[in-house]
Amino acid sequence: HFELKAEDNVIESEGLEKFGEGLGRCCKLEKLVLDLKSNELGGDHFMSLGAGLGRCQQLTFLDLDMAGNAISDEGLGEFAAGIGSCSMLTKLRVDFRRNDIEGKRLGEFAEGISRCPLAQLSLLFADNKITGSALGRF
Repeated sequence: HFELKAEDNVIESEGLEKFGEGLGRCCKLEKLVLDLKSNELGGDHFMSLGAGLGRCQQLTFLDLDMAGNAISDEGLGEFAAGIGSCSMLTKLRVDFRRNDIEGKRLGEFAEGISRCPLAQLSLLFADNKITGSALGRF
């Protein structure tokens, strides 16, 4: 079990990339709670977190709070592709409220997480820029 609460800091995307690489070495990690809300995270480095998490093959529970950052569509699909490698993930809660997500990659996001044997799923996307047509891709 690993829990990190680092909300309301100035963590930037490059730091998230390194953190994701480090998490990828935690191959026996089963439960992970990350609270990274209200930082300066976004861009291509967000997908590195998903790739790192995808190497955590024993992961069964993930609670990820990324609210109030600068996450956009670009990293969303790649992030979920990494998460989709978690073949034992049964509980997923992701908070993407107050980011820059327009929904262009929601289909890829849904496809990625659908590869997990999820029994419980909670996705929070409020206060983004998602349109009705984009929601249809989910």
